[in-house]
Amino acid sequence: MIRKASFILVALLVAMALTTATYALDRRGDGQDEQAWRGKGRVSGKVLDENGKGVKDMVVLLRHAELMAGPTVKTNGKGEFDVKNLKAGQWLVRVQPDGYLIAQVAVTLPDDGRIEGVELKLEVDRTEEQLAELQVQLTAADDLFKQGQFAQARAEYEKVLAARPDVIALHRSIAYTYGREGNHAMAIEHFDKALVADPANLEMLQLAAASSIEVKQPDRALGYLDKIAPGQIVDADVYNNFAINMINKAFNPQAIKLLDRVVGEFPTSAMPLFLRGMAKLRMSNAEGGKADLQKFVELAPPDSPQLQQAKDILAKIG
Repeated sequence: MIRKASFILVALLVAMALTTATYALDRRGDGQDEQAWRGKGRVSGKVLDENGKGVKDMVVLLRHAELMAGPTVKTNGKGEFDVKNLKAGQWLVRVQPDGYLIAQVAVTLPDDGRIEGVELKLEVDRTEEQLAELQVQLTAADDLFKQGQFAQARAEYEKVLAARPDVIALHRSIAYTYGREGNHAMAIEHFDKALVADPANLEMLQLAAASSIEVKQPDRALGYLDKIAPGQIVDADVYNNFAINMINKAFNPQAIKLLDRVVGEFPTSAMPLFLRGMAKLRMSNAEGGKADLQKFVELAPPDSPQLQQAKDILAKIG
């Protein structure tokens, strides 16, 4: 589940990105390359609050896009600013008062030209308030999931996702709810979206593969399993269970392909040989099935439940 730390991390990343951008823009202001940004152009405009009213004494930064240098001015009593002697080219005009989001526009100033009517509209920064509200929704969704109310939990997760589509991990939670309801097609759709942000997630790759088998897409299942790097899974039975599911659904070619990998990664494990032998026999490959079952008999421990079955099959094959 997505916990509070996830949103704190996102908020911190956003704050860090904005702070870094602000530092880069501010540190080369009036004092650096003071003459380089000067010219014959002029830019004027107004800073407006959320109600469209001019805001006085607002600090406005103008920075030439190439030089990252330029003047800093304040608005008058009507919220207006008028800056002269500017070099031609693209300019960034920005305000960032405390408690508000950054308001910034880019304008292209021609030689000896003038740009009027630049509007910088302020928007109150409600990030913390929104994050608190979203966390309440997430907690409610997690509780509903634990109670087995998967459709209701999904509705809450989707509300959060609508507000924060950048939190891709929410697709994982939504996929879980679909999987628990048996809607494997939708589970796959959301696993795919979640895997964009976390392509090597072992749990999601396995669950997506399992759902793919359920919707009769064994090749797709193999695609997910192929993304699991050798050594990530240390127990052959994890793969064996996928192979058994494929064999039971008559996806024998895909089961054999998967078991070829398992035999290679777990050369001392007997069970993959038994399963591959059975899959080959189901495909009328008697010689291949016989060879695998013989190897299984050699490797299998004496108490293996499949040992006698393999011997009986070999006796019938001859």
